[in-house]
Amino acid sequence: MERLSAQTAAQNHSLHPIERCLENLKDEVTHLVANEKAYSDMVEKLQTELSAFKRAYADVDTELKAAKAALDNAETLNAQLQKDEAARITNDQGSRVVMLIDGDGAIFSTQLISQGQKGGHTAAQRLSDGTMQALTKCYGARAYQLWVYVFFNRQGLLNAFRRSGHVAVNGKLEDFIVGFNQATERFIMVDVGSTKEAADAKLKVYLEDEIRLSQTFKVIFGGCHDNGYIANLQSQITAGYKEKLMLLKGYNEMASGIAMFQLPTLTIDGLFLTKKLAEDVPSVTKAPLGGNVGLGPAMSSQLPSPPVITRQLDPKLAMSKQNPPPCTLYYLKNSCLNSHCPHAHDYILTPAQLNDFANGAKRAPCPFLNKVGKECHFGQDCCYGHMCTKHPKCPFHKQGNCKFKHPWSASQEKGISRDYPLETKNEACDDYLARTYFQFLWLPESIMPLKLLVPSLQRANSQSDASIVHPLHSKLERLLLTTRTVNSKYHVELAHILANGGGEGEEEESMMWYAVTHEKSENDLEEPWLDDTWRTKWLDRMERREVQIQILLHLFKLSLSGPSPPPDMSQSPRKKRRKIGEREPPPLSLEDRLEAFMDKLSMWQLMGTLDTGLRQRHDTQDRDWMQTFCVEVVEPRFGTILANQISLLREKVFPHSPFSDTDDADEWDAPGPKPPTAQLQRTKTTANTSRSRTNSTVATLDPKASVSDRARSRSLSVTLAEEEQRERQRVEADDGRRRVLKREVSMKRSFTPTLSVRDTAEAAKRAEEKRKEVEGQQKKRAEEAAKERERIQGVTLVEATPVKPRAPKIGL
Repeated sequence: MERLSAQTAAQNHSLHPIERCLENLKDEVTHLVANEKAYSDMVEKLQTELSAFKRAYADVDTELKAAKAALDNAETLNAQLQKDEAARITNDQGSRVVMLIDGDGAIFSTQLISQGQKGGHTAAQRLSDGTMQALTKCYGARAYQLWVYVFFNRQGLLNAFRRSGHVAVNGKLEDFIVGFNQATERFIMVDVGSTKEAADAKLKVYLEDEIRLSQTFKVIFGGCHDNGYIANLQSQITAGYKEKLMLLKGYNEMASGIAMFQLPTLTIDGLFLTKKLAEDVPSVTKAPLGGNVGLGPAMSSQLPSPPVITRQLDPKLAMSKQNPPPCTLYYLKNSCLNSHCPHAHDYILTPAQLNDFANGAKRAPCPFLNKVGKECHFGQDCCYGHMCTKHPKCPFHKQGNCKFKHPWSASQEKGISRDYPLETKNEACDDYLARTYFQFLWLPESIMPLKLLVPSLQRANSQSDASIVHPLHSKLERLLLTTRTVNSKYHVELAHILANGGGEGEEEESMMWYAVTHEKSENDLEEPWLDDTWRTKWLDRMERREVQIQILLHLFKLSLSGPSPPPDMSQSPRKKRRKIGEREPPPLSLEDRLEAFMDKLSMWQLMGTLDTGLRQRHDTQDRDWMQTFCVEVVEPRFGTILANQISLLREKVFPHSPFSDTDDADEWDAPGPKPPTAQLQRTKTTANTSRSRTNSTVATLDPKASVSDRARSRSLSVTLAEEEQRERQRVEADDGRRRVLKREVSMKRSFTPTLSVRDTAEAAKRAEEKRKEVEGQQKKRAEEAAKERERIQGVTLVEATPVKPRAPKIGL
């Protein structure tokens, strides 16, 4: 390399300086030409990319302009649609006004009723004019359409008129109803019958349905006299429909609970009675207490019916000392349906006497509530007293001699709110649900009524989106039990805890002890739970309450929005291992578990009917606690959203249930096919089959058998073989169809004590000996049956073989 460099240097040195400069310039020009070509290629590439970007930009710009145009069109269309929707809503709001009237409390004026059809027309006209004027004054002029529904108990109203002395009005009531209904097509006055609170039930359903319609502008509610509507009105107000509600005032005094809502009130003068009937209208004929009470000649001439035979009161005796005394339920509740009532129904009492009668009844304890295990189906409207008027300062209550039964004292009831508050801070949802469940189970009905159970559980989560699974579905699952679990809880576990004085100290056990220690016994025992009779009655009562709570929980879970998640298929670690060959039963569905609890109610009702020999009828007021639970707790809450389940419950607890022995066979549908043969029957299939074949064969050999049986054309041995084959196929088919029952209902009612280790071993030994003895007997019977079958088959071959008849001998 050094030699070449030296040579090149020698050559350059030998060149002329000008030539050397030219060589250098030549190299530089060559380099510049190469760079220029590279730059030209780069410029051409960039120009190509620029053109592509320009075309893409142009396309995007065109799309942007089209999108802006579409957006402008959509905004214009949306504005037009919003304008049309607002106009439609305004038009719909002004098109429907619904008025709901409880005719048992908002009673039309007797002056209008006495005018017959003319009075009905006048009442409808006044009602329409008064409503339209009030709506126009408050909300402006619109095209209102008024719909009026009046629900009332006709027979009850007639009796109330008769008791108050308005006998003449009774003959005009029917004409008044006709006139009111004929006044306009949208005015309806309906007699709902004498069933308790039938009018209330219809008003509640109509209120819930009508107020939720977007076409409804206002719902004018005419039931301000009854606090029983408070829960329904509160529910609608909470749901956001307060602006749609108005009240129609009947009596001057509105129910205190309804007045607290401070809703707009409509008053139409001269249309309704301003006071209760017995306090407002005097009797037609005022007769002295010592004389006969009857109708005056002028009034009696207006009545086509014969005069009513009445009984006179003895002015020297108190109301309860009359012979016979007047019937409390008949005069105060119009609900005495006892055809053999020992009290009188034919007194005519003045308003003052009725008032004294009502005050006296309030001082007497309610015969339903005062009995252990009974619930008053009148509720707060009961004419009797549910609480001592002097409670908690009653001197007899302190001594334990008060005629009112108080399972909880006043200090105990006050202490409940401190020991078990309704709300706690920073409480998890699961803890809240469990605490609420236990409080409604163990605390008394007067403090935790079952009607408030579902609303209390709804407070945990108010999600209402029907497209997703409600969060309470999984939360409530841990609270749901089966009938077998409930039965074991009260007849084994809790009975054992009470008898031994304690258990594992769980949360529910502590609340159970809180309830049982506050319970008052009839004999004032210091520890009544140690008494077997008292403990059994108390556990039975608490079991009935938990069954009712379980029914409400199952119905509440079925009513939750969104699909219900599948049941948990995981096995419990404490569950016993099944024998080889036994199938795992499928998990019970929510509906099956609910129906099992309904069946338990029906079974209790049936057992009570068998014990007392009484017949309960659904068209009377004499309901038992199961029917009261169905009508007053379940139906108002779930009657509209779970119609099928409520109908099923009603069929089971009212007389048309197939569990009732008072039903007619044609009044209910026949039950479905019977389930497959039970397991106990299948264990003896072989022995039974052998005996059945033996019996059938012996019957064949009976000399008294029919001629047709003995004249069969084929051998009986073949027939026996075919019968044996058919029997084998039937047994195999029964085994193939074998399945576990859908429901497991335990009828165990007695207390089962815990056995010691020694007792358990002896019981197991006796069971094993019994099992071996039974197996030996079965084996022996099977061998004897086989021998008998072989013997009979051999005889049958000879007996059943046809014999050729001999030719008759010809006499010589």
